Amino acid sequence: LYGADKNSETDPLVLLVMRRADFMERIAHKISPYDERLQQEAYLSALLSLAHIPQGMDARSFMSGVAVGPAIRDAVVSHSGQLGTLLMVAECVERGGFPTYAQIADLCSDGRPGALLDGLYL
Repeated sequence: LYGADKNSETDPLVLLVMRRADFMERIAHKISPYDERLQQEAYLSALLSLAHIPQGMDARSFMSGVAVGPAIRDAVVSHSGQLGTLLMVAECVERGGFPTYAQIADLCSDGRPGALLDGLYL
């Protein structure tokens, strides 16, 4: 799906998707430090979020052929659910923006949404 080009140079899409995956995994860890499943699903959602591009497909069509759970599928296709919110936050930060308070509050169950992004970088 991703890889080096014919000159063995890393594709910029690969760099973006790897940075996104790392960022989402770290946010998931801050949300729930002991929930490895959430962390893994966040990472995989990020990887799959751009996988349709090199295939020349839209996300919905691409994901119809990928065997993943509904939470990952919903995140990638419609940015819904907790993973979808994580994906929207990552995309917002990639564009140099700031996630909305509502997005952060939706992810943060401890009542301290401001602390969620503390110490994180993209």
